[in-house]
Amino acid sequence: MDALATAGTPQSLCAVAKTPAAPLPEAFQGMVLLLEDVQDPGNVGTLIRTADALGASAVILSPQCADPFSPKTLRASMGSVYHLPVYVTDVPAALRALNAQGYTCLCGHLRGSETLPPKTDKMALLVGNEGNGVTDEAAALCYAYRLPMPGRAESLNAAVFGAIMLYELTREG
Repeated sequence: MDALATAGTPQSLCAVAKTPAAPLPEAFQGMVLLLEDVQDPGNVGTLIRTADALGASAVILSPQCADPFSPKTLRASMGSVYHLPVYVTDVPAALRALNAQGYTCLCGHLRGSETLPPKTDKMALLVGNEGNGVTDEAAALCYAYRLPMPGRAESLNAAVFGAIMLYELTREG
């Protein structure tokens, strides 16, 4: 087990699972989470798990994101990577497709508005890279939103921001 495991103190359990490969659908339904260049596997896994918990229908990752099936990402997702479809594709192209389907695409941006757009049944949330945020190309395809923060911190961890926003976009009222 020590030779197979990536954890320092492995449990006495090992499994082999087929990595799902799904082509990007022509149309989406419900909430969609997009991650652009999120590099920390813990953040990617946490965001996939949060998207699953809050009823998202899909997660789209840019090719520069951490591998959704790496050991650390799998641990952080707690199996959610197998509960909802995860696609790896060009994020600006996916945003253009979502916009064409009538989605309200929202991204976190330090220069964004502190007012959310009206919620609809077609919302897409884009979370950007931990250090650089979203690219200018992706931001131009989204409603830029800055989460109001009365404290002195300039920004939040990508997974924390994504979790707050997914909750806000899915809660009633």
